[in-house]
Amino acid sequence: MTKRERTGQTWGEGWVKERTRADGTVTFQARWYDADGTRPGEHAKTFPTRDAAEDHLRAIRRAKRDGRYRPPSAMTVSDLVAEYVDRAASRISERTVLTYRARARRMIDPTIGRRALDGLAPLDVQRWIDALGRQGFAPSTVHAAVAVLMGALREAALLGITDRHLGQGVRRPALGRPTATVWTEAEARRVLAAVRDDPIYGALYHLALATGMRPGELRALKWADVDLDAGVVTVRRTISKGADGSEVIADRTKSKRPRAVAVAPPIAERLRWHKARQAERRLASDRWRDAGVVFDGGDGHWIWQGPWQRWHRAMCARVGVPVIRCHDLRHTSATLELATGTHPRVVSERLGHSTVTMTLDRYTHVSHETQRVAAEALAGRLFAPEPPADASESLADFTGVDETHGRETG
Repeated sequence: MTKRERTGQTWGEGWVKERTRADGTVTFQARWYDADGTRPGEHAKTFPTRDAAEDHLRAIRRAKRDGRYRPPSAMTVSDLVAEYVDRAASRISERTVLTYRARARRMIDPTIGRRALDGLAPLDVQRWIDALGRQGFAPSTVHAAVAVLMGALREAALLGITDRHLGQGVRRPALGRPTATVWTEAEARRVLAAVRDDPIYGALYHLALATGMRPGELRALKWADVDLDAGVVTVRRTISKGADGSEVIADRTKSKRPRAVAVAPPIAERLRWHKARQAERRLASDRWRDAGVVFDGGDGHWIWQGPWQRWHRAMCARVGVPVIRCHDLRHTSATLELATGTHPRVVSERLGHSTVTMTLDRYTHVSHETQRVAAEALAGRLFAPEPPADASESLADFTGVDETHGRETG
């Protein structure tokens, strides 16, 4: 007769084993088989009290009865994240896959990634987030790493790998609202005047400040996407990075949808001038690499990010304007356009934002100024001094005669 038969327990029911550690601490180990005892080995989990261990076994029995039981797995958090990124590779860009893997390798694998998924609790996730902050990672960097882990844990719950979302309720570090540095209208005019005749960058700055296109969209723009007669630029590409880290033109934008952006006649004229200069360079070059792009670095290939940034910093110093990022050309364009009174929804569509809320959130300072102007305009109408009464109205009031109907009103 086996021990299980003597105690009257059936296979899969489980039992509690009392254990004493070397320091004298007494713990209680819940032990159980997956189903009927035919699977090799048994599972165990230690608890500080007998009640907790028995509660765990009761939960397992309920899960088996309801068909929800999930056998313990040796999968670690790193294993889960790796599988999640592999599955996501079919629906996200190659560059994003590389970014996710880099975040996991740097911030997940060395710490919480070693933990067994079965033993993970929301508190463990919260402690991991808090520890990243103490290690000196910026809040935005922590948010990026947490996004990868949350995606993996959320999908694990949906696929039944875990019985619940193990990151539910955790708190992330607060993110301060970044303040973009932009040029004033006068500074933007000075820059455009200074670069106007530059054969490489002149037209680029005109288009950037007039449309708010992203730097990657500007560098990937092709002549096939430009209709100068209609005054429309279709933004459908951006610069991305391939598996080897090199730059490539991706046939998609950040928002994953193309957008048509209208350009004014002066911008179209500047692009025509730029196209003629590019044709001259093509004829004079014996090493032309025709990528079909609007803005090339002098050899037909799209402008590399590094050289543009160096040229940009030198140009700012030469012109005497604040050194802003190349991406802040986009913020400058949006700020100036909103300041003209253009409806935020129109600006949002031109920028390629997913919602108008995103536009308003990022340009709150402009929204406040626009509201102030609107408030003053409305106050001017509501509280302006009333015009003097007309003489005929005064006479009618005095005599009590209704001039409209020709009869007395009193």
